[in-house]
Amino acid sequence: MAEGYADSGHMFSVEFDRKVIVYWWLVAMGGMAVSIIGIPLAILWLLLGWIVHKKQFEKQQNIPLDKLTDVSIHEGPILNFFGVVRMQFETAAPNHSCSLE
Repeated sequence: MAEGYADSGHMFSVEFDRKVIVYWWLVAMGGMAVSIIGIPLAILWLLLGWIVHKKQFEKQQNIPLDKLTDVSIHEGPILNFFGVVRMQFETAAPNHSCSLE
């Protein structure tokens, strides 16, 4: 089998921009604001949401390149406003995928 990029010894890494925390927080707030039940929860989320999304940002997952089978990139006007894109990674492992924003 021919040597591929993943086997060539090159390293590739990606880092998340902290602006994605603001995007996640605003999306959650928007979802709560459009429902009667969510409005009271939005008050609590104003205080706790930032902490939850900051912890979500700090979580990392390493996936070997040779296990990736598909990468999807999604863009939109709100994502572009924050300068972020949504990426979804499908892996060769059964029932395992990773979605990142």
